[in-house]
Amino acid sequence: MDTRTQIEKHLLVSPSSGDTLVISDDGEWLQTEDGREVYPFLNGNVPVLLKDQEWAKQYVRDATQMLAEYESEKPSAAVASPPAGNGKASLEMPASREALARVLSELREDMLCLSVGGGPSRIHPMVRNVNIGAFPNVELVADAHVLPYKDNCVDFIYCASVLEHLYSPEAAVSEMFRVLRPGGKAYLNTPFTFVYHGYPHHYQNLTLTGHRALFERAGFRVLDSGVSFGPAYALTQMINQFIRHYTRGISKWVLHRVWRLWVPLIRRIDRRVEQQENAHLLAAMTYLVVEKP
Repeated sequence: MDTRTQIEKHLLVSPSSGDTLVISDDGEWLQTEDGREVYPFLNGNVPVLLKDQEWAKQYVRDATQMLAEYESEKPSAAVASPPAGNGKASLEMPASREALARVLSELREDMLCLSVGGGPSRIHPMVRNVNIGAFPNVELVADAHVLPYKDNCVDFIYCASVLEHLYSPEAAVSEMFRVLRPGGKAYLNTPFTFVYHGYPHHYQNLTLTGHRALFERAGFRVLDSGVSFGPAYALTQMINQFIRHYTRGISKWVLHRVWRLWVPLIRRIDRRVEQQENAHLLAAMTYLVVEKP
């Protein structure tokens, strides 16, 4: 469901008051029905629905690592699951990829589906990207802590590598629960044994137990959970970052090249570790599929 249809169906609300938003008579703004609150469109079609726009702008300006990565990544069409091949996507555990593919296969064109923290790539043609910054392929600028949607109107939420960057993940998860309709599902992917990566902030990682508990406390039913990136992947990230930050000169050059020879072998180990019950003890990232009862 595109943004214009969301507006026409009166699904968008003010992040400050929760009042329904409509298009102004001149088509230049979104406003509450009493006209007391107004919110701009960016580039004529991307609503900016933020309680504190100056704070959000400063957040994006400070997120230099995120900006660099987003600018280097070309906006792409959707894929039902991460593609095989080189790079991080090819290293994701099959169980995690299959869990996401199953949920995405249930989506229909009339559904409202969101990627919280999404962009510039798109996980699926029907999933709309919601982000704190107006990056490519972002349809709505909003804060994950205050989703500008009516209660019980969203059918599906995708949220990958986002919760660790939120100062209050409990508030964000409560918002997901609020906006999802009964029976609506969400797919989450969150780091556990993973290096610090500030976008611009990195507040917390979650064990698999903590990941499940966070969503269960909010009222969700956990349908599936497990390891998305395994212990060997975590090890490669840790050593890469150690070499990057704590070595200098010729030793850094030598260690980096020697270590790269071992990385492919170590990462293959994750395929075997995934089958073990204790794979989550050192997993780089874990996943959940949850449902609002």
